[in-house]
Amino acid sequence: MTPTESSTLAREMGLSEQAAYLHSILEGSTEYAIIAKDPDGHIVGWNEGARRIYGYNAADVLGKSALVLHSPEDVRSGRAKACLDEAREHGKWEGRIRRARKDGTQFTAQVTMTLRRDPDGTPIGFTMISRDLTEAERVDRELRESQEYNRGLIESNIDALMTTDALGIITDVNRQMCEMTGFASDQLIGTPFKTYFTDPKRAEDGIRKVLADDRVTNYELTLRSRGGKETVVSYNATTFRSADGRLKGVFAAARDITEQKRLEEQIR
Repeated sequence: MTPTESSTLAREMGLSEQAAYLHSILEGSTEYAIIAKDPDGHIVGWNEGARRIYGYNAADVLGKSALVLHSPEDVRSGRAKACLDEAREHGKWEGRIRRARKDGTQFTAQVTMTLRRDPDGTPIGFTMISRDLTEAERVDRELRESQEYNRGLIESNIDALMTTDALGIITDVNRQMCEMTGFASDQLIGTPFKTYFTDPKRAEDGIRKVLADDRVTNYELTLRSRGGKETVVSYNATTFRSADGRLKGVFAAARDITEQKRLEEQIR
């Protein structure tokens, strides 16, 4: 709601209606703890979201110092008081901070604390809105672990692995690709895939074939390293897409088949 809409609403509603409207907003915000504090930091307002997040009923905390919601470490170090002082001085404090529930467990919350003023501009207290980041942190942690696991699989592969966008520009490589080409990963990423092969046009055609058929197998190419060494590779690739089905690029593996080619020649 914009300030203009709020002002219009305030004019159209009586005081009792405004109070009921604001109360419904406070109690409806169950995912956010909305807490009102007096100028000294004592709790004077407590919504349902605060009860769910912190575990206290309103009767447990009204009139008490909001320091009870901070981790003991932040209280002892003075950080809790510093947040309040900054909000008092600058009108607002925002950040991530450790919080404490009624049962003593701690969690990280995103907290915004703003200074409240009366119509004359005199400070009358603070409004604090906090959101429990426990679930967000769990998802972030699992995502990092998944990324590290996948990266480990990629780096341990004996094949040169790479990803390109739909135009054939390299977006990621593994260590084996760096060793075969003689270039560091940051030198490879952002450059055309085709430039590292003796026949750039055939390499480019390989990308086009993957995009047309969604995959290509045993597509033979000759890779040329930075020092001029040539390696015959078997190029296998497939497209990969986003969750909504949009084409993101190509995942490719290049396996050194030099020894295989030598043996085939001996047999012939």
